[in-house]
Amino acid sequence: MFKIKWAKNFNFKIGIPEHGWSEISIGFGSDLISFHASDVPADSLEMLANSICRILEGRDSETIFFLEPIEYLLEFKISGSKNVQLKLIRTGPHGSVKEREVIYSETVPKIVVSRKIYKSLRDNQKHFNDISWTHDYPVKAVDQIKVLLNNT
Repeated sequence: MFKIKWAKNFNFKIGIPEHGWSEISIGFGSDLISFHASDVPADSLEMLANSICRILEGRDSETIFFLEPIEYLLEFKISGSKNVQLKLIRTGPHGSVKEREVIYSETVPKIVVSRKIYKSLRDNQKHFNDISWTHDYPVKAVDQIKVLLNNT
């Protein structure tokens, strides 16, 4: 369900949402993994925005991307004062812990991760509507990321 391409640095992109699905591309070093995430049963993009707020505050977090029935879990673990360990994990159906596979793990400066994800969230705001994504755009969380980035 995912494909690996080549990239130079950490990258993150949210594709234009369409009918409850959005392509998510996460680049780790020279690998870029892309998959299509659903907006049910929960809002992955709001989870992602809240995760970035948490790591900027120095706390661990995670985001679940729902692929129906499998899931991808993006873990953010604080590593020292300036870095975050990102771990992308593919789970079995409906988050099954028995079928977990670590796709990639990398320690990256948290400011780089936060800025790249913030930019993708911000750039995608204009594409959100009732037809494209079931949930409201996470305005408060994205605005909070901007405040936290400005204070960093």
